[in-house]
Amino acid sequence: MVLWVDSAFAAGPRGAALRVEESAELDVVVTVEASVAPTFQVFRLPGQPRFAVELPGLAPDTVPQISGAGALLLDAALEAAGKGGTPRLVLSFAADVDYDAVARGTTLEVRFSHHGDKAQLRAAAQERRERAAALAREREEAAARVAAETRARADEAERAERGAAERRLAAAEAKRKADDDKKAALEKKRQDEEAARLAAADAKRKADDEKKAALEKKRQEEEAARLAAAEAKRKADDEKKAAL
Repeated sequence: MVLWVDSAFAAGPRGAALRVEESAELDVVVTVEASVAPTFQVFRLPGQPRFAVELPGLAPDTVPQISGAGALLLDAALEAAGKGGTPRLVLSFAADVDYDAVARGTTLEVRFSHHGDKAQLRAAAQERRERAAALAREREEAAARVAAETRARADEAERAERGAAERRLAAAEAKRKADDDKKAALEKKRQDEEAARLAAADAKRKADDEKKAALEKKRQEEEAARLAAAEAKRKADDEKKAAL
């Protein structure tokens, strides 16, 4: 079934406000408030219970405001018009519906009604909400697991980085200590060599001094012996002369 109503309107799209509400009796009411008497077309779409409300000549200002129980209405989406196209509101229902459209001045009201078991619709809606809640919990739990795993990986990476940093510091400290030990060993070797050189130089000086002292003593002894011999000879000569 297609319902088409054509009203005169000025050229160019006009603004319109859309409101979709599901009542306590599970009637879904679409209200279009325009600045001119709206032209509209209502028709069923293929597949699951879906209907389109086309609004030629109108340019809805915002996405539709949706409220109500959500037992009969599954979704309502505004499909914007392409170039030269017609904007339309697409409604998806949980069960078959009939509709009735009434235009009053610049306001259009399209009412969709289900004439079957509404208690079953409410139960199905409750089941959908419970499934949605369970799915939301599962997603939250999965997100929490992923977040926990991510934190665990980040913590492990941080611990690994700290360990690597500590190992680098330990290696640097060990190298510094080895360098210091090497420098200390080289300095000790230099000091030992210098001490040995000084000791050798001092021993040589002492030996030279002792050698000089021995030579001087020998010279003095030889000089004393020469003088004594000369004195003895002189005395002998004097005694010989005296005897003559």
